[in-house]
Amino acid sequence: MQGNTGDVNETALYTGDTLYFTISGQNNAAATLGLYRQKAKYDYTWPQTREIAQRYIKLIANEGSAAEDGKLYSFYTEKNLSEDPETPLWIPRVSQYCMSDTGGRKNQLQYRWTSMLTARLFCGDKKRRVTFTELLDVAVLEAENWDNTMIYALFKNHYNISAVCVYKMSTITRIFKSSIFRSPVEAPPPAAGECVTDKSSVFLKFMEKRPEMAEWIEPERGPLLISQSQYTHLQVDRVTSRNNVQHSVLLLTLGNGRIHKVVERDDGPFIIAEYQPFESETRIHSMLLDRSTKKLYVSSSSELVQIDLQDCSVYGKQCDCVLARDPYCGWSGTECSPATEYSVQDVTNGDYAVCEAVCGGN
Repeated sequence: MQGNTGDVNETALYTGDTLYFTISGQNNAAATLGLYRQKAKYDYTWPQTREIAQRYIKLIANEGSAAEDGKLYSFYTEKNLSEDPETPLWIPRVSQYCMSDTGGRKNQLQYRWTSMLTARLFCGDKKRRVTFTELLDVAVLEAENWDNTMIYALFKNHYNISAVCVYKMSTITRIFKSSIFRSPVEAPPPAAGECVTDKSSVFLKFMEKRPEMAEWIEPERGPLLISQSQYTHLQVDRVTSRNNVQHSVLLLTLGNGRIHKVVERDDGPFIIAEYQPFESETRIHSMLLDRSTKKLYVSSSSELVQIDLQDCSVYGKQCDCVLARDPYCGWSGTECSPATEYSVQDVTNGDYAVCEAVCGGN
């Protein structure tokens, strides 16, 4: 590995005393593409060599209740090697690793992952035969119960149409735990995916083939959003309105440097607002969200801009924040301000009548 800790733009995760990082690309002369683990100067695990283009998007970890229980998940998109023109150019995947995996034996998978399992992500509408296969970004809404953690994934298809699909962590873990493998060969004990240290040569030989689950990981429902807008980055926030209802808000960047603020609703997503963080049209390089302060940080090649998602002054001195259905804001009786338990809101319908009924709105 020669001390290579990846490119600054690569996906990385530091948890406990361990660094996980990825190397993406077509082929890399300096290092093998894939996921790396580094705990100390001479304590590391790296991927098997694979001559196929990969682009890593997101790493998330569940440390579990015991040291050997921890699992790491990497979300990435991989070039399709099929020459069939009817097949997609990219294949979206998620892989599961044991965080305690330190590699195999001296002559078999030494220092390389022995716990990596892979499954394919599906995003699309089967009835309309519409699919989205190029994974662009992933945002995570963690829950106290890990199984209820939600994964929001941004895709595009061959026609540059964007889509967002939402996956539940319980579905992902179930498939890795109980789905059969695509390979016709039965996995030897211990069960593939279990975090154990005693691994036989037969088991290591099976894992050396990078086993893939037969069942695809499907979203909780059809695509949450399908849009002609060419979205490039995704962040997701959770906002609690005055009636103690939680709303998911998506922040989606556009190719022209603008950002859509979208509230998730049962009857479909609704665009609350469009931000223009830069004075001129530019490409957004990255977007980070601080959920504790409700601040969004957006960068271009030359600027870094902070956006306050709770800035309700844009609605002026009228009750327009209720019309906008913005869960961050509410009508105080005199102005739109960050929502409190006493604010007037109607995120569901945006009914202006509630302003007049409650506060005699302007």
